[in-house]
Amino acid sequence: MTFYYLKRTLFIGLLMACCLVSGIQAGEFELSYELSGQGNLQPANWQLRLEFNQPVSVIEISKNVSLKFNNQKQSFKIWNATQIGADEEKKSLPSERRVFIIQPQKPANQPGECEITISKNLAANNQKAQ
Repeated sequence: MTFYYLKRTLFIGLLMACCLVSGIQAGEFELSYELSGQGNLQPANWQLRLEFNQPVSVIEISKNVSLKFNNQKQSFKIWNATQIGADEEKKSLPSERRVFIIQPQKPANQPGECEITISKNLAANNQKAQ
């Protein structure tokens, strides 16, 4: 699935590659996502909202989500909010929660393709102990 980002005259593609744990596919651990814009045009400073049916820790997201821009590993930021486009909360959100907003550490300044990968090792907090 490819999404294209537009900011002024800047086009960036986002390839969403989700290799999720088998529990997600089996319905035990579910993920839904939403991008900043509707359809194929997105801003260069895109945000991705990940929503799980069970709490996940920030550490799990940091370890198991990766971002590449033009096949080069890039840093992403977990935005301290629960809605796309919302101002960042002044007070820290719980480290274990169901909703995360991720975005690039810095907006892209050139056209390219982004790939976001969610590792099959991502686990909900209650599944780590099993």
